[in-house]
Amino acid sequence: MKNKFLYVALTIAIVVIIILCIIVVCLTQKPAVNNHPGLSEDKNAVDIKEPSSNTSDGSDGISIPGFERMTIQASTQNVGANIFNPARNSCYFVAVITLADGREIYRSDLIAPGKAIYSITLSEPLAKGEYAAMLTYYCYSLNESLTPLNGATTHFILEVRE
Repeated sequence: MKNKFLYVALTIAIVVIIILCIIVVCLTQKPAVNNHPGLSEDKNAVDIKEPSSNTSDGSDGISIPGFERMTIQASTQNVGANIFNPARNSCYFVAVITLADGREIYRSDLIAPGKAIYSITLSEPLAKGEYAAMLTYYCYSLNESLTPLNGATTHFILEVRE
């Protein structure tokens, strides 16, 4: 009888210890910092040089910059640009340039509000000509979870000169 009582008490003690260990592990685990582990702030983003008027009015939402034309040099991958996230925004941008045929030629990392990218590296050099292109802004919350927000796409002419 005494051995049976000791066996039951020992079993209960082991179960309680296991439950306490599980609770401690669950309480000490940190939440996921980033739901998009491939995203980080773009190392090429710098403070905006001059405020631009090329943004949508987004008075209660996200201001989206746009332009009608972008001119770059032919046969090179490193080109000048003016891709920025207005300082008044409360979200990150990821900017993606895609040609009308579906080819993605540029993708930034996270661009913080008040930051701009003035030099980009295209995925491929382009031949002289005019290309219909799209600049898509993917927007993410500024908190650690990087929650996806509404984005936007603007259309422009990509002029490639010799």
